[in-house]
Formats: sequence, structure tokens, C-alpha cells
Amino acid sequence: MWCSEYLVRNFRNLRPIRIPWDPGLNLITGKNGSGKTNCLEGLHVLTGWGPFGEIKDLPSWGAESGRAFVSGVFCGEEDVFVSAAVGGATLLKCDGKRTPFAEVRSRIPAIAFLSGDMALLDGPPSIRRNFLDKLCALVFPLYARRMNEYGRALRHKSILL
Repeated sequence: MWCSEYLVRNFRNLRPIRIPWDPGLNLITGKNGSGKTNCLEGLHVLTGWGPFGEIKDLPSWGAESGRAFVSGVFCGEEDVFVSAAVGGATLLKCDGKRTPFAEVRSRIPAIAFLSGDMALLDGPPSIRRNFLDKLCALVFPLYARRMNEYGRALRHKSILL
């Protein structure tokens, strides 16, 4: 599956833009601070993994709605239109229907390897377990659902205590 089109509005320092992608390798180039990483972060949100950092930092300064919007068309065995509204919480939709993150991740398999991920090699075991959880969630959608249910149960337990 590949992203054929990508649209952003009120997303960090990116101006409203439509980016067409080609199948295969696409290069993003530019000066420091021009938005290359922010562009990739938008794709990270669209594929169901959420932002790299704090959600509250995603909308552009002065954005009227206080929300950032990204959308994309992903082509493969079936074309999927994914949109995300981010700010306070993230709302993902596939083909116009609200969709859980785990389902988006299973429909559009993607994984990011970021500079901080070097800790996979020399960091604590918890980082490797987290990476393997994400990888298993891509391969086994039921695992992703169970992982979400477990996380929700832990949050509820913490609230009750």
C-alpha cells in the first residue's frame, strides 16, 4: 500500500498544501525547519500511530479551530481515504466512517524509525518490547485490539485506585 495524495491544514508549521506522491521512493528535501519531519508526522498520524510528540503542539499557532487536519489517499488492493482531526483528541476516519486506530493500522501497515529509536539497540528492554508490540499489531490485528483493551483496563484501574 502507498500514499498517493496527502493534504494538510493547520498542521504545525506546514501551510495548507496538497502533496501528490508517486509509487516507490519519494524524497522530501528542504532546509532545516522547513517542515520535513512535520510532513512525516502527518503520515504517522494518518496510519494510526498518532503524533511524535504532544497533541496540543500539532495545530498551527493562530489556527481558528484549534485543530490540525491531515488526510490522504492510500492505494493498494483497495483504495482507502483516511482523514484525521487532531487537537485535544485525535479523530480518525476511513472512507468517511470513524475508525479505531488499531483498524487503521491493520489496513495501512506502516512503521516509523526515528532518531530516538536508536534506543532499540542500546536502551532498556522496555523500548524493545514496545517496538515488538507495534510490529505485532501490524501483523496481527487481533493483537492490536487486545493491546488497546489492556491499556484501557490499566487506565481505568489507575483511575479507580
